[in-house]
Amino acid sequence: MFTALLSITFPMVAEELSHPIVVVKVIPQKKQNLLFSATFPDKVERLSNEFLLWPTRIEITPPATTAKTVEQFVYQAPNFNVKANLLIHLLQDEKMNRVMVFVRTKDDATRLFNVLEKNVTGKKRLMHSNKGQNARINAVTDFKEGDIRILVSTDVTSRGMDITDVSHVINFNVPHKHDDYVHRVGRTGRAEKDGMAITFCDISEEYHISKIEKLIRKPINRLELPTEIVDTKTAFEERQLQMMEIDRQKKLEDPEFKGAFHKKKREVPKKKSKKK
Repeated sequence: MFTALLSITFPMVAEELSHPIVVVKVIPQKKQNLLFSATFPDKVERLSNEFLLWPTRIEITPPATTAKTVEQFVYQAPNFNVKANLLIHLLQDEKMNRVMVFVRTKDDATRLFNVLEKNVTGKKRLMHSNKGQNARINAVTDFKEGDIRILVSTDVTSRGMDITDVSHVINFNVPHKHDDYVHRVGRTGRAEKDGMAITFCDISEEYHISKIEKLIRKPINRLELPTEIVDTKTAFEERQLQMMEIDRQKKLEDPEFKGAFHKKKREVPKKKSKKK
């Protein structure tokens, strides 16, 4: 639990820690702890109160406030292939000179990276939790120094990175943890520089967009798909996963909701009565 605090500023280190005692042992007894976060949910506040004496909370802006220097947009894209084609199209713009692309899962991140390798110019790097510590540090360093144009990553890089020249953040998937949106968007528009955050959203992610808009207290501008993007049919398996996610969302809002994918009760066959 304590690693949640550490992960805000040192996400890669926090992954290696499995117990709060590991952290507490290496910290001097006499100390002053400062915790900085773009979001500060109740869970983290309770945790900080457990480890800190007489904590003082100072807020510069309300929690989960996105920077005014960041323009935010949403494209409705029905499936992985349309999202990938849209990203390839957008990356033709030379203004996208240092781009972070956030993908929810390691498999999708790898799949997208392979597509970009074949279709987009400029150096790229892939980041997720299966990558070694040195590989991740080197990727972040090269990206920070401008040697890499595109960094495709899961949320391992959404926090704790101070890179002032990220031109664009692309949310290939809408994060299910809504605080993560604020942290992702916060990778651009830093040090009073302008930035842009673009989110791709399928039908199963509209729910999360509405929750994010409520969290950040403002609507996100919708954009129409460029005419060059062909709206391909969603594969059956991907469509099924989307429908299951929509069912899950409805159950969150209404615990009594059964949905199309609830488990059916097993019918016990009636025993046939023996004729006398």
